[in-house]
Amino acid sequence: MNINQTTTEVDRTMSAQQKKETLSIRWLTIDEVANKMHVSRSTVYRWRRRGVIRGYAFNNSRIVYFNEAEVDSFLSLNPITPTGRLDTTILV
Repeated sequence: MNINQTTTEVDRTMSAQQKKETLSIRWLTIDEVANKMHVSRSTVYRWRRRGVIRGYAFNNSRIVYFNEAEVDSFLSLNPITPTGRLDTTILV
C-alpha cells in the first residue's frame, strides 16, 4: 500500500473535523520531547518501547514523532522528579 492509497482510505473514513484535527497536530522529534521532559533521548526511547509514551513513525520511516498534546498530557499526569526520573509511584 502506498501513501496515495493510504490517503484515499483515510479520506473515506474521516470526517472533515477529524481531518482538520489531524492536520493541526504538532509533531515533536525525539530531541524536542527529551528537552521538554528534561530527560535523555535514550529515556524517551525506553519509555516508548515500554509503552509509557506513544511515538509514531510515518511511511515506514525510522524517524519517530510524538504528538505534542499527548506529551503535554503525559507530563501533567506523570511528573518528572528533580533528578530527571519519572515518578513511577503515580504513573498513569
